[in-house]
Amino acid sequence: MMLNRVSKTIYDALSEGIVLIDSEERIQLINNAAREIFGFMDTGTIDHPEGKLEEGDIVCIATNSLGADDGYLNAEVLRKLGFRGKIEYGHSFVIAGKYLFEDMDPYCIHEHVYSDIQDYSIEFENIFFNVVIDDIDKYIEIGYGEESYRLDYFYAISNMIVVDGKTGKLKFVQSLGYTSRKETPRELLEGNPFRGKGRYYRLRELIGRKISEVFQPNSTMEALGKVAGGEAVDYVKKFDKFNNMPTLCSIKPIDGGKIKGAILIVENLSNIERAMKEKDYVLTQLNKLQKSIGSGSGFVDKFPAIIGRSGKIRQVKEMAGKASGSNSNLLILGESGTGKSLLAREIHENSPRGDFPFISINCSSIPENLLESELFGYEQGAFTGASRKGKKGMFELAHEGTIFLDEIGDMNIYLQAKLLKIIQEKRFFRLGGDREIEVDVRVIAATNISLENAVKEGRFRKDLYYRLNVLSINMPSLREMKDDIELLVEKLLPKACIKAGVDLKNVSHSALSRLKAYSFPGNIRELENILERAVNLTHEEIITSDSLIFENESVETRNVFRDLKYYAKEAEKRVIIEALIFYDYDLKSVMKDLNIKKSSLYNKIKEYDINIVQKNGNCSKNME
Repeated sequence: MMLNRVSKTIYDALSEGIVLIDSEERIQLINNAAREIFGFMDTGTIDHPEGKLEEGDIVCIATNSLGADDGYLNAEVLRKLGFRGKIEYGHSFVIAGKYLFEDMDPYCIHEHVYSDIQDYSIEFENIFFNVVIDDIDKYIEIGYGEESYRLDYFYAISNMIVVDGKTGKLKFVQSLGYTSRKETPRELLEGNPFRGKGRYYRLRELIGRKISEVFQPNSTMEALGKVAGGEAVDYVKKFDKFNNMPTLCSIKPIDGGKIKGAILIVENLSNIERAMKEKDYVLTQLNKLQKSIGSGSGFVDKFPAIIGRSGKIRQVKEMAGKASGSNSNLLILGESGTGKSLLAREIHENSPRGDFPFISINCSSIPENLLESELFGYEQGAFTGASRKGKKGMFELAHEGTIFLDEIGDMNIYLQAKLLKIIQEKRFFRLGGDREIEVDVRVIAATNISLENAVKEGRFRKDLYYRLNVLSINMPSLREMKDDIELLVEKLLPKACIKAGVDLKNVSHSALSRLKAYSFPGNIRELENILERAVNLTHEEIITSDSLIFENESVETRNVFRDLKYYAKEAEKRVIIEALIFYDYDLKSVMKDLNIKKSSLYNKIKEYDINIVQKNGNCSKNME
């Protein structure tokens, strides 16, 4: 397959990595973004020629989590540096040793360290290294001489430098992409050669080579080969890691007449992942700070189950603190799904009645003819079907504690009168009973309707409304607390994962953005459902925006991708605009560099609605 200059320019302008292979699994195209992701482009920041480790070379290796990184180190290969200890995977590990001098003890740090930042000064054979493993900013740095060599990571990584044992000069420095280049610490210790860097770097020609010769085998590369061979494989936005960098990979078949194969599209999540981790760390530190100064600031969070830090939630918690110290009746107002019942329970548990029963009943979920017997109980033979032993009602069961009447606005007028009497007199009769029962109960009621309007319309007793509304708290809707959505997701997502029986997942930045833009008519309850649905439908570690299904949506009705032509046109438009700006709108230079005819360029300028700036400063969309 021959790709012209314009096509290559377009693909290189894309931020996503593109790898195109034919039906024989040979690479026909790999753009610059893919070369960077897979480590086939040199940054030019390090200079050393190609070569391999030789006997007597001094090797320093540092990993933040042995066995979880891509260093592939084991006890056998570490013996080449004189290490004879027991491997404990998952811990930080630092070693400096002499290559193939197995009888010489290396300098080694192999222990579980709880510090966020580990800093080691190492002296081995009169050579000095400085190693920093920073779990906050996520990097491992090895210093030698006046220079330091740093590798950033997101999960785990191995950093490695080699000093020539004869000259003391730096011989090799690790850099990102080492797994694709087959330069892992294990491979180099086993005698594998390494490539030159900086001015010694030679561009590796990848076109025409089979993917098995270039890439480490994994599930993504296996799927790419299958699709290129004609198999139907569903591979859309699958999470994968290359060089310990998080990516989303999608594979599509290509069948354009003589051209058959598959295309791999790789989205690099590195910046998103780093931003999320940095934000998580800041929020964690802020939470610790708030707890440490809480007693001095006058605000102590007694209601951690009520999630949120926004102003509205703080007001709710402050009012809940006052309500928990009172014995007065309380009315909680708010839309469905805002957590009114959770707040009622929290207030009860923080009140002097916290050691006594909390009885909850939803007035709208029980038929009217049964609600009275549920609330007040009944005596033997009170009605057909009644238990022979009779039954205690909710008010009796809540004695000395709290009864929570959810959706009180749906209670009929007759029961409202009986409820008013029990609130005023603290006693009542069971159905069919002739003995008054005294109770000491605090009433907390909640509703999602306006009781004031219900009073005006005659659907709710005015005197009962005033009895209930001694204290009131308004629960904000999720639309009013968008700043708390990220924190809610952080708290609710692990519960959803446990419920689904899957490993803990994370949420991408794009998914959070989509959640924050949504109106949430069902509030927090709907957010819980959306997360639970996403957890069950996503097999990867990262939940993306495409994994979120909102109300009235289904997997079948949602398009994950746009047409492939859309992405090609967007890239083509971007290239034309950049070329116009670069050549100061000299159309002849643009046509020459992009290898495009005058008529074709003008048609595309018109199609993409690109403004053309003339030399005299005027703008024109259509040029004759």
